[in-house]
Amino acid sequence: IMVDGLTFKYLDDGSINSLCKIKKLIYVVTSGGFIPKDNYAFNYVEALSKEFFKIKETLVFKAEGLDIYREKEEEILNEAISVINKTLIS
Repeated sequence: IMVDGLTFKYLDDGSINSLCKIKKLIYVVTSGGFIPKDNYAFNYVEALSKEFFKIKETLVFKAEGLDIYREKEEEILNEAISVINKTLIS
């Protein structure tokens, strides 16, 4: 969300100052298929986070193949949750 006066402000010289105080962004995505190696959605969010909002750390977690392997949907989601928990709790 980019809102002048809420997440950033314009300075007198026209430059932008981030008002964001978040230190880490966690991006979670699910997909019926497989996300390409060049994950454009995450790359865009990561670029905004680092360059615009000055968030130093961005993490991405994904659960893929949910439509392809419907019989394993719960297993895929639980594995993603496990990875998230191991990463964030440790």
